[in-house]
Amino acid sequence: MRKAATLLIALFCLTGCLHDEYTGEPFIHMEYTAYGVRYEYEDWGRMWGVWSFGPISGGNGLQSKQIDANESQARFWLQTDNLTLWLPCDWRFYTDGKRYEYNADPQSNRPYTCILDVPETARMTKGWYILTRKSTEPYCTYEIHFEFTCNGEQGPFEITDGIIQVGRRFQSTNVKELIKDEERP
Repeated sequence: MRKAATLLIALFCLTGCLHDEYTGEPFIHMEYTAYGVRYEYEDWGRMWGVWSFGPISGGNGLQSKQIDANESQARFWLQTDNLTLWLPCDWRFYTDGKRYEYNADPQSNRPYTCILDVPETARMTKGWYILTRKSTEPYCTYEIHFEFTCNGEQGPFEITDGIIQVGRRFQSTNVKELIKDEERP
């Protein structure tokens, strides 16, 4: 009985150590304007294992992939109830604050797709995006700003003033390895 009580106290102490530093802050916050209406989405995340968080909705956020000894690529992948966003980068790093152009290639077999689900299902055909660590919120690791032209069910339309803020719960992946400053080689 004494051993069981000691074990319960130890387990209680360990679970007390597993707290969320950013309680009250979303893991992912997204906003954009389409057809003149502002849409917002928040994902509060969930724990994966003991020390890392992941979005509830899906996707892996910012990550890199080694192609061969001389080439690697980075990508941002997010899947939410509103949006599926797969942003490619043909270099190992995204440069902080650099504007990247997006042009969907309908002939390509690459899975670089950006699909909007709200307000209607639409494939993004062209646009731009910027990744930056200069976040407007203190709890964010980085932000993505974007604007896209979409080909929707009712014809083409624009997504404007898009922003995705990714919270610091994303520390399980080393974001600094994937986003470099302009000055850094």
